Amino acid sequence: MERPRHVTLPVRSLLAAALLAAIAASLLPARDYANAQIPTADISGRVVNGTAGASPPEGMEVALLTLDESAGQIVARETTTTGPGGRFSFSGVARDPRLAWRVIAIDGEFTPSVDLDADSDWAEVEVVTYERTKSLDDISVTSYSLLIPSIDARARAMGVLGAIGLRNDGDTVWIPDLSDPALTGLQLVRFSLPRGYTGLSVESDLPAGNVMEIGTGFALSTPVPPGEFNILMTFTLNYEGDGFDFPLNLPFGGDNVRLMLPDGQGAIAGDGLGPPTRQVVGERAFTIVTGEGFDRGSRVSVSFSKLPVPSVAESVTDYILQRPYVPVLAWLTGIVLIGLFGYALVRALRGPAVRAAGRRELVLAIAELDERYSAGQVDEDRYLAERAELKRRALQATGEAGQPGMESRETVPPP
Repeated sequence: MERPRHVTLPVRSLLAAALLAAIAASLLPARDYANAQIPTADISGRVVNGTAGASPPEGMEVALLTLDESAGQIVARETTTTGPGGRFSFSGVARDPRLAWRVIAIDGEFTPSVDLDADSDWAEVEVVTYERTKSLDDISVTSYSLLIPSIDARARAMGVLGAIGLRNDGDTVWIPDLSDPALTGLQLVRFSLPRGYTGLSVESDLPAGNVMEIGTGFALSTPVPPGEFNILMTFTLNYEGDGFDFPLNLPFGGDNVRLMLPDGQGAIAGDGLGPPTRQVVGERAFTIVTGEGFDRGSRVSVSFSKLPVPSVAESVTDYILQRPYVPVLAWLTGIVLIGLFGYALVRALRGPAVRAAGRRELVLAIAELDERYSAGQVDEDRYLAERAELKRRALQATGEAGQPGMESRETVPPP
């Protein structure tokens, strides 16, 4: 299998932000948050282990970030460690209504957090962490949807929006073993996309991590804690002819699969998918096919057909515009030469027949002149002159005029 290619997701990691807080605070303009009129309070709580039978973590680092959300700044950072029972506390925090706070349990690759504001209960803050697992058995896909909002017929291209619902039914957090040198998509949370996609962008409400593009789609290396999460994606897809096939692999099953196409711009069919229906979303109508209850490891052979294609005029125009001018000129020149050759060939074939027809007319004219001369209707001088001219023209029509040996052997008029 092709080794995954890493593409970094937009950074949303609070832990990373926390590590950069000191630098950011030194570079940003200072603001005065100290105000004697603002009361202070303690933020206290505990870190609990949500895995059944696990002990509360002791000695775990906990960070408190003070955020100015209007300015997009981390204005302060404090750390402490958990004591017995996973307890922690931050003392004398100014309860400024202009600020917000985030409590983070720094637990290796997994950093669960809780957000607070000035109106929150600061006395019993609970941050939940979990034991680790490398097993994917508790992870499933609740929904897989692809929406094609529009299609560019001339370019045979479509923009695609996708939404995936992901669920971890266990009580452990799945974390990939990125130290494994043989890491492949089979060891990751992976999803299927149509072949030939480009410009993939992925967002999710999972903890921060990476997207890895693999041969059949993409995979995630982000931790997946217990609960339900959403993954949103966009990409571009080009097709040939008027359709394409999409082998939709569902390694984690699928409670619901939905594919949507603009109404009147194609057809969708697939194994386990119901008949197409028409549904209005917003102000637009779509053709929709759905399927439910797909087991883990299922494969749905989806077929898109009767998609829009460019007109003949658009195809010819695009063909010319996409080629360098030299081949185009050569192509046009070839057409002109073929036309000229055909014209010359027709003339060459028609020429002998025309000449033969003209010669017969001249021979008949000579014979008629001979009869008139024999009948005494033309005097001799006129007869000889006209006959010589007709004969010259007859010889010229056959191409014999002026050639050696072609002089007339008839020098005496007929009696």
